Amino acid sequence: LHRVDRRQRQMCIRDRLDIAFLDHDGEIQSITSMAPCTREKEACPRYPAGTRFWMALEVNAGYFNEHGIAAGDRLEVDPLQHPPS
Repeated sequence: LHRVDRRQRQMCIRDRLDIAFLDHDGEIQSITSMAPCTREKEACPRYPAGTRFWMALEVNAGYFNEHGIAAGDRLEVDPLQHPPS
């Protein structure tokens, strides 16, 4: 789980993963599949969330589909560990 800067709207990844973009309430706003990057960091593809988000949850590719998790579902996030900025 990554807490992101308010200005950040995309992620770059080096392994095959799926990523869920969550709002402050823990609701999944969007899910994106990411292919690994084999190039230098500056040349890696960027994956826009398509929405504002507060946290990003990375899981092994296919995990969300295998477990029936989709946009609109909610993840409980402990507000004491991740206070809003």
